[in-house]
Amino acid sequence: MTTAVDAAGLLAGLRACRLLWGHREARGRVLLLPVGSLEDRPRGPVALDTLLALLVSCLAAEELDALVAWPLGYGYSPLHKRWAGPRSPEALGRLVAEIVEGLQGMGASAVVVVDGHYGHRGAVRAAAAAAGAGYVNAWEALIEETRARSLGEQLRLEEELWETLASGRLHPLLRSAAERVAGEAGRLLGGRAR
Repeated sequence: MTTAVDAAGLLAGLRACRLLWGHREARGRVLLLPVGSLEDRPRGPVALDTLLALLVSCLAAEELDALVAWPLGYGYSPLHKRWAGPRSPEALGRLVAEIVEGLQGMGASAVVVVDGHYGHRGAVRAAAAAAGAGYVNAWEALIEETRARSLGEQLRLEEELWETLASGRLHPLLRSAAERVAGEAGRLLGGRAR
């Protein structure tokens, strides 16, 4: 069982996070929307994808001088339907689009979706684009960085990331992924970050 004590590295990484606390803060600002999922895994919490998306968003927000919206932790995965959440990629897409539109309605200058789940990226990318938001997948950045192509390699990467966070440290790959996310978000925004 994973407890808050086990997540010392994650909590340390979130300590300085620029989380969005009110609608007035959003006006004229770039907002990063972390999106994750719940899924069974041999080690680590069921919400690991959501936690990683949040942490990568927090680190990227420092570079972009952006704010981080509260994460959407219920993604879509046909392999993990027993967990609560959208039952189809279309339902997830509608949910993401509505959240993006709500953040835009708060006066955000731009919204960038930071996806922490590899499996639903097509639906989330399409929904972000349809709602006028940018999209970056944190797992794509991690996979490119490590060349973890097979499912087995990706599962070992998940375990390594979690073990590092649980030991109270921030894995260097997360900072690297955040730099890539910030760079891609900056490119999508055309230098409008604030």
